[in-house]
Amino acid sequence: DNEEAGALLTRHLLESGCERVVALVDYDGLASSQRERVRGVHRALQAAGKTPQNALYSPLGGEGAGILLARQFLGSWKRGERVGLVCSDEL
Repeated sequence: DNEEAGALLTRHLLESGCERVVALVDYDGLASSQRERVRGVHRALQAAGKTPQNALYSPLGGEGAGILLARQFLGSWKRGERVGLVCSDEL
């Protein structure tokens, strides 16, 4: 169950002290499994009383996607903030 996997991972990150959880997804044409995982991330964040952020998406595939997503993420990161990342398995 991909949605439950995303929720389980998110709960683990929050219980480990992450203040924010961000999903990194490698392309716009998401597979249904990726959409389900992102839904699970959002569901777990809402259950924890946190506002889900939009996942960071890249229109590129492969290595280019990983580089672009890392730049997007680093641009939103605040020094000292504990952030958990949920990454697409295609990155």
